[in-house]
Amino acid sequence: MLRPCRIFDILFIFEQNIQRAKREAPQQRLLLDQLDQLQQVAQGLGETFAPFCEVVVHDLLDPTHAVLAIHNPLSGHGFQTAMTQFVQVDAQNAPHESLDPSCADRIRERIAQFAARLASTPRALKAQDRRALMAELKAAGLLDLRRAMDTVAAHLGVSRASVYSYAK
Repeated sequence: MLRPCRIFDILFIFEQNIQRAKREAPQQRLLLDQLDQLQQVAQGLGETFAPFCEVVVHDLLDPTHAVLAIHNPLSGHGFQTAMTQFVQVDAQNAPHESLDPSCADRIRERIAQFAARLASTPRALKAQDRRALMAELKAAGLLDLRRAMDTVAAHLGVSRASVYSYAK
């Protein structure tokens, strides 16, 4: 039965085997060259398929120290941890679009509040006020909603092209 050991122990044992084999026959050197190549392939596989694949290099010539190297060890964390990393979503870069029909109502309400603060109606807002309104809607994230520009244009009584120019 293999005894548990740390990665540093494994690497030390691997180095000892290399030094011992260099002193031995040429066949051993050929084997060590192949093990070295295998070590590099295992490292590449471990990095490529991280965190879902553990790659272990074994040397069956010495059964008491058969494990030469472990790349991307999964035995220290469970399958659930790996799956959590796989399905993790970056919340800051997630799309903020919504298909909720009440989005238009929120935009209209915000426009009405803005116009009321200026003692005006949405259709009577001046161009500079419309630019300030668009900046406020953008800061609130309401321009990221589905068909936001169409809703703003209809509520202000202007074309979509005008709304886009105010938003610049």
